[in-house]
Amino acid sequence: MLDDTSSVKCVGYRLEIFVYVFTPLEIAVVAGRFYAHKIASRPYGLDDWLVVAALIGQIVGAIISICAVELGTAGCDLILFKTDPGYYTRLQQYFFIYSIWYGCVICLSKLAICALYRRLFPQHSVLITIYIIIGILVTTIVADLITIFASCQPLSAMWESPEASNAHCINLLLFYALATLPNIVTDLVMLMLPFPIIWRLQMATRFKTGLTFTFLVGSSGLVASIMRLWSFTDYRGALDGGTVERLIWTIAEPGAYLISACLVMYRPLLEKFSFSSKAPKEKDQPEIAWPRPDSYEMDDNVVRHARHDDSDDVEQLLNEIDDGYADGAQRRLKPGVAAPVSVHQSWRHA
Repeated sequence: MLDDTSSVKCVGYRLEIFVYVFTPLEIAVVAGRFYAHKIASRPYGLDDWLVVAALIGQIVGAIISICAVELGTAGCDLILFKTDPGYYTRLQQYFFIYSIWYGCVICLSKLAICALYRRLFPQHSVLITIYIIIGILVTTIVADLITIFASCQPLSAMWESPEASNAHCINLLLFYALATLPNIVTDLVMLMLPFPIIWRLQMATRFKTGLTFTFLVGSSGLVASIMRLWSFTDYRGALDGGTVERLIWTIAEPGAYLISACLVMYRPLLEKFSFSSKAPKEKDQPEIAWPRPDSYEMDDNVVRHARHDDSDDVEQLLNEIDDGYADGAQRRLKPGVAAPVSVHQSWRHA
């Protein structure tokens, strides 16, 4: 039997390499987000603590991945399935742990984005959409956890043997794949949510384009969701590394949401380094004026539903994210729209 599998190599190292590279990247991106907070002198919000919780979850996922390779021998499917009777048990136990971990962490990462949108876009219609998305996320994780624990009767049949699993469990591979579908649907809604507001702002088209591109960064989570779904439905290579590919995308998907929630808040950090790299050579050289919130004219329809205490958060979005308006000219707001306070005041009183 060993002769039949001697040409097949274990590929679990791919998962380890991915984790060793991706986890430090996540830590660095989250650290950059909090450094941007420090530069802008902003108070912490719910989205910040959700980002921290999601990062801790990603670190836990990295530890599980390393254990799955070193102790569970993930990535040696064809070899150990035929030579080690305990291989199936270890592998399925790690899949069970992964399924619980995935549901919890993906929810935290996406809730962080929802909390961010909740703070940046106080419009009534947007808030309703965000609350619906949050309801879907919470309902999905509860339904997933119930399904996981009820998927096999008894639960131990999940990892006893392939025969026991087929006889006493639902189609687990199909369940793991379908668990991604609600994420894809909510991703599409979250991806499109900021664009109507951005393109109704009274500002130059190139600035709107810059803002649109910034929020398109969030599409990385959608791409990861689609790739994870594909990895669970594509059976090519299922015996020689398919497990590793699925685990890689399972780790990458919530990580992509986490990174998206951080990058969209990088404006103060980019502004700091931009000023450093373009410092005037002479003292009398004029300084480039980055945009202030009161340099934009907003449509009445954009802000008419905004609450008083959150109305300047949309302006804060412009201050942190857009490409800037360099002429420093003051724009007169339309009648009935109050001029926003300074950015530091808005965050102190947020």
